[in-house]
Amino acid sequence: GTGFSQSTETGEDGRYVFPTLRPTHYEISVESTGFRTFRRVGIELLANQNLTVNINLEVGAVTETVNVPGSPAAAA
Repeated sequence: GTGFSQSTETGEDGRYVFPTLRPTHYEISVESTGFRTFRRVGIELLANQNLTVNINLEVGAVTETVNVPGSPAAAA
């Protein structure tokens, strides 16, 4: 909601903290090597609120490559 972006890393216990955020709507995106990216949008933070967002990362999917022989069809 503010256009502001902030990054952090978790501690050994997997916890993360973003102190002093302004009340508005936020998006959380989490990335780690070997895992799928986690994204949640529309998180509303109210004034004087401590908000917990639990995140479970899933093991990343195998990347697939699709090869399509031939050339694209011409537009009519």
